[in-house]
Amino acid sequence: MAILFLLGPSLWESGEDVPMRTRREIGKVFRESGHRVILMEDQADKEDEDLVEKFYRLLLEKRVTDIVVY
Repeated sequence: MAILFLLGPSLWESGEDVPMRTRREIGKVFRESGHRVILMEDQADKEDEDLVEKFYRLLLEKRVTDIVVY
């Protein structure tokens, strides 16, 4: 099955975590279908790494096959 990188906002401008909860629910659906799902927020940061570096590192380390954007 696919290794999905599920991307999207974590918070609304108001500070509500609705988008993050929604992405977790979407991830749950994909997992139940047999896919592996990666959410960037759940992955540990490395020292002196910016978001772009983390994105590329995770793509390679996790062998991502597909990117899903919510």
